[in-house]
Amino acid sequence: DPEIICKATNSFTGLPHRMQPAGKSGTISFVNDSKATNAEAAARALESFGSIWWCAGGIAKKSGISACLPHLASVRGAFLYGESAPYFARQLDGLIPVNVTDTLDDAVRAAFSGAVADTTETTQTILLSPAAASFDQFTDFEARGEAFCAVARELICAVSGGEAAHHA
Repeated sequence: DPEIICKATNSFTGLPHRMQPAGKSGTISFVNDSKATNAEAAARALESFGSIWWCAGGIAKKSGISACLPHLASVRGAFLYGESAPYFARQLDGLIPVNVTDTLDDAVRAAFSGAVADTTETTQTILLSPAAASFDQFTDFEARGEAFCAVARELICAVSGGEAAHHA
């Protein structure tokens, strides 16, 4: 029945860790795409938003982030963390601004600071789409995604005085 299909489509919130809305602070949205454990999956996410503050890192696959390179037009900066951060930074050198950090937590905070400081864009996305495996700092991609969502909630609450608008 078309009505049932329409209702189901309109109420579907997506799957955890797959382009999952993780909260919003003003015009800044947080999106958890922790399931993007390779560059091909991350490239799809990079095509999906405008004005992206990209958090990527972990244990790189053999080709690194090569598949992402043609999809950087909307990326305002890359916030790299973990074992692959230096490798990814070399691949992105001269293409987009890069910030290398130790942890996902540091990367998300730096991305948020960049987004808050950027007054040229009306809507912005802090995107966790790591293009790498999680095992250098997390037990799995789910734990990585949950850590991202926790930092997003903390930042949103800090800005809003405790009144978070989040979905995760």
